Amino acid sequence: MFLTVHAVSGLIIGKYTDNSILAFIIGFLSHIILDAIPHDSIELEKWKKPEITKNLIITFLIEFPLIIIILFYFFIFKNFIFTPSIFWALVGSMILDFLWGFYLLFPKLKFLKIFKTINHASHKILYKKIYIPLQLWLPIQLFFLILFLIIFIK
Repeated sequence: MFLTVHAVSGLIIGKYTDNSILAFIIGFLSHIILDAIPHDSIELEKWKKPEITKNLIITFLIEFPLIIIILFYFFIFKNFIFTPSIFWALVGSMILDFLWGFYLLFPKLKFLKIFKTINHASHKILYKKIYIPLQLWLPIQLFFLILFLIIFIK
């Protein structure tokens, strides 16, 4: 899933969890559960290693500001209170992608490889080699983003 989807799921977890450690753990597990939902596109499968790294960096540079905009929206218009539980749920829900990304950027840091392995394994829990076209991949991601935003606002 997009990092944005993971971040908003972290907001929900943090909102309904008072314990920061539990929020982190549930956030981390939510990442694995969300990544088990089929959402990988045929186009992504065709990327080569240097392209993957470049395209993931571009995606991150688009998504991270979007996450910040979402957070600022809630701060300004919805009287959002950034609690320790929300912070740790956000970290837990996104850290797997960050650590996997660091491994892509710095493959000599072998201790990070486990996070790539976990990330890739989570994508294969419910399906093996099913790739969907971009026309379906993007709506799936947007559906979950909008659903989680609605849940968080209520």
